[in-house]
Amino acid sequence: MFNFISENDAEQLLKNGIKEVSQTTNFRARFRIFIILLVIYLFILKRDLTFDMLCRLAGYSERSVTNWLKNLNNDGYAALYDKDKPGRQKKLTIDDIVQIKECLADDPQKYGYYTWDGSSIKHFIKINFGIEYSVRHCQRLYREYSNL
Repeated sequence: MFNFISENDAEQLLKNGIKEVSQTTNFRARFRIFIILLVIYLFILKRDLTFDMLCRLAGYSERSVTNWLKNLNNDGYAALYDKDKPGRQKKLTIDDIVQIKECLADDPQKYGYYTWDGSSIKHFIKINFGIEYSVRHCQRLYREYSNL
């Protein structure tokens, strides 16, 4: 069925895949890589799968997987979902952000500024929204909102 992948190639793919699955933060890619690694390990290399190897293929520590199993046993599948992380509430509303993005797309001279930079955005937000940000934060907002 998988005769297009040699055993030597499979060994290299497995080695590279284990490294890749542990480094990626993209969930969909991680899941796909994990499935591919399982196929290579079980069906191409025809090896028995140990708990340690399963964890390595998935890119998680044995401790993490064991904790998930304990949580599952105690609280069901709901325990496996990420909990909401409250964090700091945003100062700008979604409507404010939309308005700022539209303004940043316009000519800054239309709003009385020579150019859009951290200082001008800081002033613009303070005057129009009554919110005070640092110049550095406004530079980050500019990068984020202007899609640079």
